[in-house]
Amino acid sequence: MHPAGLAKITAIHADGSWNNLDAVEGLETPPDLPSALAAMPTAADLDADGLQPPRIRPSISTRWPPVPLKCRRL
Repeated sequence: MHPAGLAKITAIHADGSWNNLDAVEGLETPPDLPSALAAMPTAADLDADGLQPPRIRPSISTRWPPVPLKCRRL
C-alpha cells in the first residue's frame, strides 16, 4: 500500500470513522424504526381511502420474444 493510503487509514482510525458502519454491518435495527413504521399507514389503508393511483395496464408486451409483424395474424 502507498504511504498516502496508510496515512488515510491511520487518520480514520484516529478520528473514529473507521467504526461508523459497524451497526449497519451488524444488521442492528435503529431504536426509532419500529415506532416510525408502526405510525405509517399500510397499503391496504391507502387503497381503502382511495389514495392509491389506479392500476395501469403495462404498455410493454409480456410476450417474449416479440412475434415479428409479418408472423402475426390480422
